[in-house]
Amino acid sequence: NMMELNGTGLGIGTISPSTLLHAKGAGHLATIESTNTYAYLQFHHSTSGTSGHNDGLTVGLNSTAAVINNREDGVIQFGTNDVTRMTVHHDGAVPRIGIGTTSPNSTLEIGDGGVSNTGKLRIGHHASYHSYIDYTGAGNTTLTIANTYNSDSSKILFKTKESVDAMTILGSGNVGIGTTSPSYKLDILHAGDAQFRV
Repeated sequence: NMMELNGTGLGIGTISPSTLLHAKGAGHLATIESTNTYAYLQFHHSTSGTSGHNDGLTVGLNSTAAVINNREDGVIQFGTNDVTRMTVHHDGAVPRIGIGTTSPNSTLEIGDGGVSNTGKLRIGHHASYHSYIDYTGAGNTTLTIANTYNSDSSKILFKTKESVDAMTILGSGNVGIGTTSPSYKLDILHAGDAQFRV
């Protein structure tokens, strides 16, 4: 039988449904098709509101945008292996996203699950060259900003006004202020003034 209805629920592809709706098969199991540009599923429970599409949780497609919307005064959590990995909060008009923490205090907060009060943001995927900002708060409080590319000419740039190179740190360890090519451990240059080098 392709469909079975019993005291437990409706089974599609199974004669032994374990829930109110139980679909069993391989690959693509279901399709939801809307006749306009918005198709969504909505979830309610005993303590959520039930007044139409403004309550509960909706998951759907709005034109070309995929939408997950908790319409209650709560959070959205994403998890793996039965552990919450990312939490999206709201606080009025200010969103807060926590990765490795369920109670972020800023717009984006990255932690290690509260194990040692550390957090790391990595930019770039290559094993040999990428950058990261790392905070270690257990026993030895350290903030690290790193460019891992193994070259004396690799750079960490500090900019102001979007395009002004204020300070440069090379892979060699040379630091330049007012120059992006420091030749000494400390190289300070201001247009029209003498250069100071250490």
